[in-house]
Amino acid sequence: MKAISISMTVAMVVLLVGCSDTGGPSRKLSMRIDPAQCSISMDDEIILAAKIVSAKKLFAASFDIEFDNDIIDVEDVTVPASCILGSDCTICSFNETEHGISVGIGRIQTPEDDNVSGSGTLVEIHIRAKANGSTTVSFQNVHIIDEAGNPIPRMEKLQTKHATVTVQ
Repeated sequence: MKAISISMTVAMVVLLVGCSDTGGPSRKLSMRIDPAQCSISMDDEIILAAKIVSAKKLFAASFDIEFDNDIIDVEDVTVPASCILGSDCTICSFNETEHGISVGIGRIQTPEDDNVSGSGTLVEIHIRAKANGSTTVSFQNVHIIDEAGNPIPRMEKLQTKHATVTVQ
């Protein structure tokens, strides 16, 4: 009877370990620009979404988005109604830089726990085509914090994915 009990315990451990979440690709903290590739005509506008995937304890983020500003120009940065931060968010900054824009977004702090977790859009970037060519649109200097001002879990393993905009 003792041998059966030990065998059942070992079998349960093997089953649980075999079925546990291994932190596969869908569990990795990442940020991306959507769509990943697009083509637009001169003077046309397109909206790119800056998205975060698998965030935990997200309260605020700041990042630069770099691109060739001889080819495209940012007309506006907006917070969509579907923003991952919910209705209690505001753009703290949107500034043009030498190589693109700098964006800051965060939740309004309340006495409650204001952190959010999950995946979704942070901001939408309204791009206008200026000249023929192709440019990479990428994240730089990304800082994501929780309500206490600490880097969110897995921030040190953040993966960023760029987009390519082609103007024809």
